[in-house]
Amino acid sequence: MFKYWPTFVQQWENSLKAAQKGLEIWKSARADAWLAYHNGIFATSHYEGALTSEDISSAAAAALKGHKIRGGNVNTKSILDGSNRLAHTLALQG
Repeated sequence: MFKYWPTFVQQWENSLKAAQKGLEIWKSARADAWLAYHNGIFATSHYEGALTSEDISSAAAAALKGHKIRGGNVNTKSILDGSNRLAHTLALQG
């Protein structure tokens, strides 16, 4: 089972934006694109709040490879909040 649980969304705004973009990519282009995006974000080596909006956009464009983010609402807040509640219930730490 795979559960998306980004751990820094409470601390840094761009971490939240990156997580939201990742969920949109997952919905639109599925697992391979999401993994490429995830790896692209980490390849920036911008950690601990250094991630930029440009990093997010570049990683998303490379991962999508011509796919477009589909219309429709992805309730990212609900998904991320649910993952966070589950992680805390299970006493997980990031």
